[in-house]
Amino acid sequence: MKKLIAVLAAATVAAGLLATGPVAAQTTAPIDCPEIMPTDQVTDGMTGVGWTVAEGRTPEQFQVEVLGVMRDAYPGRDLIVVRASGDVISRHGGVWFGTSGSPVYVDDKLIGAISFGLTYGASDVVGLTPAEEMAAVMNQPTVEAARMPTSIAIPRSFQRSMGTEGASFERLKTPVTISGLGARGLARTQRIAEREGLPILPVSGSVAGTAATEATGTLHAGDNMAAAFSYGDVTYAGVGTTTMVCEGRAMSFGHPFMWEGDTTIGANAADAIAVIEDPFYPYKLATIEEGVGTIDQDRFAGLRTILGTMPTSIPITSTVTALTTGRTRDGRTDVLENEIVPWIAWSHVYGNVLFTLDEYGPGHASASWTIAGTTSTGTPWELSRSNVYSSEWSIAENTGEELSRLLWTLYSNDLEEVEFTSVDYDATVDEEEEYYKMTKLLVSTRGSDYRQRRRVRVRPGQTLRLRAVLQPYEEEGEVVVDLSLVMPRRLRNSAIVEVGSGPRYGGDVCLYRPRRCEIAGQKIETFDQLLQLLEGLPTNNEVLARMRAGERSKILTEDSELLDRVVFGQKRLRVYF
Repeated sequence: MKKLIAVLAAATVAAGLLATGPVAAQTTAPIDCPEIMPTDQVTDGMTGVGWTVAEGRTPEQFQVEVLGVMRDAYPGRDLIVVRASGDVISRHGGVWFGTSGSPVYVDDKLIGAISFGLTYGASDVVGLTPAEEMAAVMNQPTVEAARMPTSIAIPRSFQRSMGTEGASFERLKTPVTISGLGARGLARTQRIAEREGLPILPVSGSVAGTAATEATGTLHAGDNMAAAFSYGDVTYAGVGTTTMVCEGRAMSFGHPFMWEGDTTIGANAADAIAVIEDPFYPYKLATIEEGVGTIDQDRFAGLRTILGTMPTSIPITSTVTALTTGRTRDGRTDVLENEIVPWIAWSHVYGNVLFTLDEYGPGHASASWTIAGTTSTGTPWELSRSNVYSSEWSIAENTGEELSRLLWTLYSNDLEEVEFTSVDYDATVDEEEEYYKMTKLLVSTRGSDYRQRRRVRVRPGQTLRLRAVLQPYEEEGEVVVDLSLVMPRRLRNSAIVEVGSGPRYGGDVCLYRPRRCEIAGQKIETFDQLLQLLEGLPTNNEVLARMRAGERSKILTEDSELLDRVVFGQKRLRVYF
């Protein structure tokens, strides 16, 4: 998941139903370890039943009629098309997100799980992932994967027979419950999901307590199932339905969540609070409850859970104090997936700053943190760092951004494969803005005559004197910072002098392409050097002058001064030799 991040998950879903028709005698309850009906035996006109949960944990029955099988609907995969009906669906006006994985049986044999719905909204026509494909994931460590489509074209003959002219099947969105973010945090998550094309529906959820981390629950066919990336302050989980359970294993969802293949995330029971009505698709709102096991396969045909043991978590802990309100909070989030730690860490800090400050708005903050982990050989490592922040818009969003960028750099570095073991973060925040803004850069080559210039001519060995003029926020007067750069003895043509502040100044290259950076003139070639580089990045209250030259923008000389608050702004000067 090297997209937000990163951040985020792929999706699961659900579908719903309307219609009537004859139904053959069927089971009166979902079957945990069912007989599988081969897809080539599924034919038009067959009738059966399915099971899904709309409220609480008790599955309710609905009826289905097979309309046909779309052979090779996507590369090497079939899709069973059914028309469904029943009270559980009609009560909610049709399809809703969150029933992905709902099992469907014909003559007590499992034929598939709900996974696709029509593009234009609530409908009684849904697509099933064949049970054969789900059984392959259940029984094998891996299966061949093809590219997972988000939509499937419906042949014209099918469209005419179903009365769905102009429609296609679409992989339905998964309701992803997220706690601790508030409305603005959820909106940001939704924007990221839309930008990355992720079929998820972020919804506000409740915190999952300690019971969620312990495998005390059970799982049966037709039950709610949550696939969890984290528990605690930021509980992040997608909700779907269990298709089958057999010999200590379970299959759910009927299609991927993140489609990682081998994975290690939590499997939990879930309580459905209600089906929330929506003009396009209703969705299931649920709470994440006790643990049931570890999801170890995230495959094309669904998620496999090994029941009975929960995965090891990565704790993110924090202590946040708001000077404005006097509140202090000790927070904790347990993350189950290494590559989502950067996104969850930002979310954790964001939520705790909002809680203690009790407002969404400007402010300033100071923070320190330690990131711990191991290398591929099990060797432990740590990175510790401190910084200060100020924001005109949202100090809650700003305070955890650098931590998230550092975590992403460590995770994605090409020097050493790493596993995070813990993140510990402490911050003090205040609602008042507090910063300097750089307004002018004055230059002198003689020691006293400072003037504003865009370019200046120098000699090897000469001292270039710089004077940064800063304006304090909402205060009278100016603050002057004097810096000096001694010109190298060997110079060619020209160079650029930059004066700025913080890891963003000159630091983004190091954060995202660390091999292009240097420490004391040496290129970054080892993971230990990377840790040294990241710990030593400029802070937001450090005014730093650097002279760069050449295609690699090599740093030739630099000088800095540490101030008492954040400095915004950057100035540039071209130097000729």
